[in-house]
Amino acid sequence: MRGADLTVAASPVAREVVERAERVILSERDSARVLKLLENPPKPTRALLAAARRRADLLLAAGIRALSVADRIGGVALAIDAKDERAASWYQRFGAIRLLDDPLKLILALGAIADAVAAADGKRRQASGGTGGP
Repeated sequence: MRGADLTVAASPVAREVVERAERVILSERDSARVLKLLENPPKPTRALLAAARRRADLLLAAGIRALSVADRIGGVALAIDAKDERAASWYQRFGAIRLLDDPLKLILALGAIADAVAAADGKRRQASGGTGGP
């Protein structure tokens, strides 16, 4: 097979892999759990608040980018695909919830990220003597 033939043969398989990675399909019970989370986002955890104050955490950076995109085109949560059990536990410290039927996939409500960033920004303004108002 030549290079072009391999590309054509691999394209449907590659497309399927990308589509699976870009989409989270929820079971019925996970759908109910995620809807409940989105209707009542939890308060930011200590770890999430600390990350917002530092502005140095990769998860927070992804969350801030997701908030920016959500402002333009919509969005309510950050979908996380943990590589293993240890990583999933790490994400839970920030308030992400595991899917019941796929525990290495987690959801973090953008509302919790927005609240953590707002709280950190408020503390920054207070520390600098600013009022935070216009």
